[in-house]
Amino acid sequence: MATKTAEPLTLPTIAEVQAAESKVGSALSDLDVFLHDLQRIAGRKAPDELLKKGDLDAIIAYEKPPAWIFDPETFARLLVLAGDLQEDARRLGADAEKLQTALLRLYRDRVIDPMTGEEPKRGDDA
Repeated sequence: MATKTAEPLTLPTIAEVQAAESKVGSALSDLDVFLHDLQRIAGRKAPDELLKKGDLDAIIAYEKPPAWIFDPETFARLLVLAGDLQEDARRLGADAEKLQTALLRLYRDRVIDPMTGEEPKRGDDA
């Protein structure tokens, strides 16, 4: 009876990494649009050049918030999304740090140490 050998493990493919990058980029792009729209609705501060001229009508026209339609359901959902994104960002940062640490350790243990003849280090002090 022949013994079955295990398939070697692999890291994600370049395509999978690029897809993840694209998803993060898309989410950040959406967030930029949301922020830009909110800033337009909230009004804007007149630039210093306009303030220095002292043209009160131009300043008021520049800073006057545009009309907008308040949709309570959308507003509440966007507010919840903002909180969720903050939590997701903390988790994303922590997970990215773990991924980076694991990749660097793997590279050292499986690439650098074998080239130098050193034994792989184990434990938290590695």
